[in-house]
Amino acid sequence: MAPPITHTDVSPSQKIAQGARDHLLNEIVPFWFPQAVDRPRGGFYTCYDNRGRFVSDEKYTWSQGRFVAICAQLAQAARQGVLELDAETMIADARRGARFLRDHAVRSDLTTIYHLDGDGIPIPSDGDSLYADCFAIIGFAGLAAATGEAEWYELADRMATAAWRTAAQAVVPTAPYQMPPGADVLGVHMILLNVELDLAKARKAVSLPEDSTRLMRAVRGLSSMARPDGGFNEVHAEGYGPDTLLGSHRTPGHALEGLWMLAETDLPETPPVGQLVAWANGLCALGWDDEFGGLFRYVDGARGGEPKGRRTGLGYEDLLSSTWDTKLWWVHSEACWTSTLLTEMSGDPQLAEWRDRLWNYTTRVFPAGEDGREWIQIRDRRGDPLDKTVALPLKDPYHVTRNLLQLIRLAHPAGHGIAQETTP
Repeated sequence: MAPPITHTDVSPSQKIAQGARDHLLNEIVPFWFPQAVDRPRGGFYTCYDNRGRFVSDEKYTWSQGRFVAICAQLAQAARQGVLELDAETMIADARRGARFLRDHAVRSDLTTIYHLDGDGIPIPSDGDSLYADCFAIIGFAGLAAATGEAEWYELADRMATAAWRTAAQAVVPTAPYQMPPGADVLGVHMILLNVELDLAKARKAVSLPEDSTRLMRAVRGLSSMARPDGGFNEVHAEGYGPDTLLGSHRTPGHALEGLWMLAETDLPETPPVGQLVAWANGLCALGWDDEFGGLFRYVDGARGGEPKGRRTGLGYEDLLSSTWDTKLWWVHSEACWTSTLLTEMSGDPQLAEWRDRLWNYTTRVFPAGEDGREWIQIRDRRGDPLDKTVALPLKDPYHVTRNLLQLIRLAHPAGHGIAQETTP
């Protein structure tokens, strides 16, 4: 069990950090380790249902790369004294998972196969995904950052070059939901920024000089999706104007996730902290459900609430309409981290209120309790478990583990250098 706080006078971020430690060490890590680690074959099991019941041994590249990154991050935190975990076992699991990915999922052109069986044999899928490519990169970069092993950085860097090339195509592969040709997509900009932030940390670990060329490009790309009204376009595509469902909807949680990534950069292109705080306050207000609490998954950009607009036949539109009012674990864990970090950086009282509201809602609603194991990651509007597939048929430790660890680091005695690790 995680030790209780013994101080009588602690800051809000310290209280949140202790709660994050309790959730991470008592609910999240015990669920995934060791049961989700496929040590004989390599890779990880992530096909559990919403309640935490094992479904299959199939392996989605998307989650395999994320799991490698999580193992590496936990190991690094253990080595730094931030967590009490077996760092060497975590590193060994990360290496084994990285080798599985490299050997079975990475193609000769440095894109990835989307879906594998338990042994690493490809399973036919509906298309490729830049997101899967980037999460594999994030896994390799995370391993390099934790170990200083240049081979993983070199693979990640070469794959990142290929990913930027893919992102420049007229049709960017974005399975499981394909966007229209020529679409400018918030998620694409954000995943590339995530990649470049993690590569910068890996580059430092392998003692290579800084190179922020692609990082600056990623900052500019994500910032370009900001709107004059304080929101962010999720998808901007010719022929999909504000009268369409695709053009009118917003995803506040996605944009909030991107804000902390911008905050971790230290470049001339980075928006000032005051602007990040203003965006965060606006996004929380736009996404908040006044009746039941929590952040909606999707909202209408002009009016809030249920997205409205003309449909054009995209599969993504079905997702929008059927899941707009769901409450998802990653939306809330990312919002908790963004609001806590930016409050710490700015002292903004309005954002501090959102931080407390988000943290209280998230820790009240998502831990499984008697409803299952780990967190119930998909909830309906009222907060009840929603046992349906949303995007991919799996349970994934990435967002909640990453965000809880970030919250723990922020209040660690070593200070913000460990917590934030700003880049260059």
